[in-house]
Amino acid sequence: TNAYEGFSMLATCVAPAGCGRALDFVTDGVNATEADIRWTTIGDTPNSFTLALGTEANFLPDTCTNLFTTTSSNFHFTSLTPNTIYYVRVQSQCVSEVSNWSDIHSFMTSAYPAQVPYLSNFADSLEVENWIIYNDTYVNKWFIGQPNGATAPQLYVSNDNGNTNAYTNNETSVVWACRDIAFGNFAEYELSFVWRANGESCCDFIQLFIDDPAVPMISSYSTPKPTETAVALSGKLNQDVTGNRYSVALNAQYANSIKRLYFLWKNDYANGTNPAASIDSIQIVGTICGRPYNLNANSLTTTAADIQFTPANESDAISQPNLVQSLTFKVCKFVLFNTSNTTKFLVPCTSKDVKRFACC
Repeated sequence: TNAYEGFSMLATCVAPAGCGRALDFVTDGVNATEADIRWTTIGDTPNSFTLALGTEANFLPDTCTNLFTTTSSNFHFTSLTPNTIYYVRVQSQCVSEVSNWSDIHSFMTSAYPAQVPYLSNFADSLEVENWIIYNDTYVNKWFIGQPNGATAPQLYVSNDNGNTNAYTNNETSVVWACRDIAFGNFAEYELSFVWRANGESCCDFIQLFIDDPAVPMISSYSTPKPTETAVALSGKLNQDVTGNRYSVALNAQYANSIKRLYFLWKNDYANGTNPAASIDSIQIVGTICGRPYNLNANSLTTTAADIQFTPANESDAISQPNLVQSLTFKVCKFVLFNTSNTTKFLVPCTSKDVKRFACC
């Protein structure tokens, strides 16, 4: 009879931790040419670390010549190439052994932001290099170049590797073309571009968004946005191939900031007419004397109203009271007809309705 019958035994084996392997990577402080990376370790405390840096996801760290060493569990990369995906692996160095190489960690440098005033006609190769395009694996993709039949370079969608400005209307696409902009210190900005796109009225279109620089998220196909906080600067642009210039005013909230313009092309899985999206002659200009915004009329009577608004740059108006000396504005008649549907009509301004003052 087994003397230990009725008893159970549990044995726990603990392998030596060894030289601490790097893990839990975090990258921050990334710009066009620099990045900070940090990590933690498990096991014996290393004396130093070797970092291998490459631009291919499957690079071999043992044969990599782009190596860096540090005694801290963080490192600051410099002299990086803008708009590039980098891959990092780390090896810990202990007194008498080294760890295995870490799992791969990646980060992407930003592009050099363009300065306001900005003009892009896509003919400058250095400017083109700073555009960031996210095409994923879609058939219809953004390209920069001169497609067949075009008279000048442009940003356009193509289904044949950039040869033509055509798209496949039964292959869904949500693709992004992006440019970072340093807006500088202005009271207001005017952004405009020339666009062409046929598509399908409901579902195949160009749309422009703005937000902080980020990789566009995978969002709802029906209502795509690049980020949760992105602001749409245009509606859906399509059904016109004549070359319209779209223009939008941006107020001083963008002053002294770097923001990303996100140009979207989205098409669904059926219908739609070529050509696809085409964009050129993008312009951003800043003005010191910007237009007021948040205009509201209060205390309305039959003959009077109080008009309230926010200055184009409220902080400048306070610190530099002479920046905006006076305003020019128009007061036009607004008539409300009380019908069953309560329809409102705006009566065009006449000369007696216009109140004129000097500006700036």
